[in-house]
Amino acid sequence: KPLFIICNKYNSEWGHPPITYLSVEILDQIIASLKSTFQIVYCRPGNNKIKDDNSSVFDLNEHEFIRKNHPEVLFIEELHDQNLDLSFNHLQLMCFANADHFISVQGGYSIFCSYFKGTNIIYGARSNKRTADEIIYKAYDRWYHKFSGSKICYADSYTKLLQLIDSNVHL
Repeated sequence: KPLFIICNKYNSEWGHPPITYLSVEILDQIIASLKSTFQIVYCRPGNNKIKDDNSSVFDLNEHEFIRKNHPEVLFIEELHDQNLDLSFNHLQLMCFANADHFISVQGGYSIFCSYFKGTNIIYGARSNKRTADEIIYKAYDRWYHKFSGSKICYADSYTKLLQLIDSNVHL
């Protein structure tokens, strides 16, 4: 099956609790709709795999849920544990370079996924606490596609995210 990369985060943002993340419920819907056609790789590494970026990382408990309800999903951390001869970044590059479909959330992964051809559907929540500059300056529309020629789609709600998956991912 072709690879489909889902990148998530669940950490403090600009001094606030998590704002932009894929909830367990939305992950369940997304994975259920894609897993028969794609090999899904889920990326939300723990603190031991990423450098400190001054954000507090919280537990969403999605790993246990996904393992129980969608055992065919691969986790980037487990792939790395099976390939310790590769750095974590090298492994990510290998996986991402072999994928044409990405779902990411506002932040580092939305940029990283945009460096690979294909389609990157980015979820970025608007919030009265803080809306990301990428959203305010329309970076997703204006320059993210220039990183690699990838198709960038932006959703500011879970409803819109599901609509973009339906209209941009050919099952």
